Order: sequence, then C-alpha cells, then structure tokens
Amino acid sequence: MTVDIFDEPDVHCKPNALVGNFGWFLQGLLATLAFLCLIIKRFCEPKYDRRPWKVWFFDTSKQGMGSLLLHSANLVLAGQIQGDPCTW
Repeated sequence: MTVDIFDEPDVHCKPNALVGNFGWFLQGLLATLAFLCLIIKRFCEPKYDRRPWKVWFFDTSKQGMGSLLLHSANLVLAGQIQGDPCTW
C-alpha cells in the first residue's frame, strides 16, 4: 500500500509550487522592494553621514549576494526533502 503524502490535510503546497510563474514574479517583486527600501534609507540619512554611491553599492551588493545564495540553497533543499516543501 502506497501513501501519497500530498493527500494529507496538513500539506500546504505541491512540489515545484514555489518556482512557478507567480512564484518567480513574487520573488522578483520582493527583491525589488527590498532594494528600493535600501535606496530610500540612504536618502533619509544626513548628507554629511552618507557613504559615497560606490561604497554603498558594494555594501548592499554584498548583502544581496549573500541573501541570494541562502535563498537559492533554501529552494534547492526544499526540492530535495520529502514532505511539504512550503514548510522549508
């Protein structure tokens, strides 16, 4: 007897539900909003305390690349596990 884990009521989504068209759109939208928040935050800082654009870009790109790497690892691991990928 085989039991399909997706027949269980506590499973939130099916495999590959996180990488459909809507999922990619939502991830891009959230990344854009996060980047815009950093730009707005930079303009809210006092002018005498602001870092130059080049330094600011290197700082934010370092944070962005780290977040992208962790997010990608999370998506890969969610695809490798058995069970509900949305919980990962």
